[in-house]
Amino acid sequence: MKKRDLEYGNVVEVKNGKLCMYNVYGNLIYLTDGSYVTSVELYDNSLNHKEHYGWKIMKIYKDYTLKELLWERKEKPSLTEAEKVILRNLHQEFKYIARDENNDLYVYIEEPHKGPNYWSGDGGFRDMYVFEHLFQSIKWEDEEPYLISELLED
Repeated sequence: MKKRDLEYGNVVEVKNGKLCMYNVYGNLIYLTDGSYVTSVELYDNSLNHKEHYGWKIMKIYKDYTLKELLWERKEKPSLTEAEKVILRNLHQEFKYIARDENNDLYVYIEEPHKGPNYWSGDGGFRDMYVFEHLFQSIKWEDEEPYLISELLED
């Protein structure tokens, strides 16, 4: 799910455990007392808060009943030390990594979009053919590309 998919009345659970409702003004409001929390403009398309890690959106529910879970952030794959070294040594412009249906591995400057058989995007990309035997936890079946900075977080 992307930021553009949020609908008024959706309830989000953020990393720090708080529940907030998305309102018509594009803000997240605490469910407990209705106080203002943050503007959705401070989130990137992948629902990560640009300033506060604790406000990363982890779950999205249809409404305040919390009965219909629309989306849940997947757990990041665990990387080997060799894989971490490779990602740390990529040029800083590469922000995302994903694997195509034919098992080809790529890194991307801008967030790519999943097509019928491969990932594509507006920014540049580079193949990682020499490392395809690594990063086995990154699969074509993944719904979204991985943000490299998140993969490197401890």
